[in-house]
Amino acid sequence: MRDTTRGGGSFVDRVKGKAKQWAGAATGDEHLRQEGQLHEEKADVAEQARRLDAEAAHQRQEAEVVSRQHEAAVENQKLAVEQGAEARKEQVDRQHRMEEQRLAAEHAQLDAAVEAHEERQHEVVDADKAAAARDWAEQRREASTIEAEAQRARAAAEALERAAESQ
Repeated sequence: MRDTTRGGGSFVDRVKGKAKQWAGAATGDEHLRQEGQLHEEKADVAEQARRLDAEAAHQRQEAEVVSRQHEAAVENQKLAVEQGAEARKEQVDRQHRMEEQRLAAEHAQLDAAVEAHEERQHEVVDADKAAAARDWAEQRREASTIEAEAQRARAAAEALERAAESQ
């Protein structure tokens, strides 16, 4: 299955979906129309996954900026401590540790959010794969049924032709 979470896959699915819906509506084929709706839903899910990816990337960038700002602030505080008294140094060290703990906690939260997002994306892709497999199996069953009907029709036509020839 092609990865529709990148590039124009969702556009292709949307176009395929519209085409199948129109074809289904024009021919009265409800299954084809529903299949078209599934393609559009797949495109929507792929677009949502891209949006969530962009949002996660943005949040990671913001976290990096905040982390750098905090690191710079901590470094400035260290310089001030070196120039000041030992008591001030101890106070700044405590603040530094607290800030590191807070940043570590924020980093852990961001990592958990990214992992949860990636897991949701995998679930969406797995669901799309399962739906595609079900659609393929259903189409194979329908094709087998049609082929069997065609074979029976050919056999009946041959029997009628033999009967017509023997008269």
